[in-house]
Amino acid sequence: MSQQQQQQQQRGPVPAPGAEPMQLTRACPACSTPTYAMALLTRFPGWDRDVAATRHQCHACNHVSTRYTVGVAPTHTQGQRTVLHVRHPRDLDRDVLKSEHAVLAVPALGLQLPGATMAGTLCSVRELLAFVRGDVAGNYARAMGEAAENGGEDQEAQLAALGAFLDKLTRVLSLEATGDEDQVEKDWFVADGVVAADSPLTIEISDPAGNSYIAPMGDDVALDTARTIEDFERTAEMVAMLEELLAVE
Repeated sequence: MSQQQQQQQQRGPVPAPGAEPMQLTRACPACSTPTYAMALLTRFPGWDRDVAATRHQCHACNHVSTRYTVGVAPTHTQGQRTVLHVRHPRDLDRDVLKSEHAVLAVPALGLQLPGATMAGTLCSVRELLAFVRGDVAGNYARAMGEAAENGGEDQEAQLAALGAFLDKLTRVLSLEATGDEDQVEKDWFVADGVVAADSPLTIEISDPAGNSYIAPMGDDVALDTARTIEDFERTAEMVAMLEELLAVE
């Protein structure tokens, strides 16, 4: 394992300065039974936000989960758009956190995850795409069953689209880099024909609250040319949505 890979493997959330664990009373996300949860403010590499890590362990149904939240209020004066240019398979191992305000898109796959989908779940890009593949595979199996019952004529296009999507996503997740590790600017996914050169593989998160995150590679964020963060002006609709959420909170 290279030194760069070791550094990436060691990175992750750490307790925020002065943070102390807190015990909260919360309803279990799975069965709604009142139970206790432990919360701790954490910091992520290369990000100046305090992120609350809340761990649920239900005594009634044995459900265990950890949710990461930055809060309902925007943490940035503008919206933020974070783009990860996925050129090497190890880029799939970066952590990603999507807020409930954000839309995550993978244009090369025609994939878009809106709103609450995967919100608050800290996982790698690879794990997120694997979750999507499992979900779509279930839909594909159901569509095949319905096609068998109904003759399949009305669902041929849907089956073809789902099958092509699953095939492309599987190729993304299974690609391995062999040799030429020093070719930093090489796009392995384009070189292997997984995606086209004019439609490279990117992970794009647009968050009007600025509460979403894609992990940098290495300790010097400025050297990570694969990740870009841009500010954008919130639309009137975005401002209204955030104000409504704050009023409910």
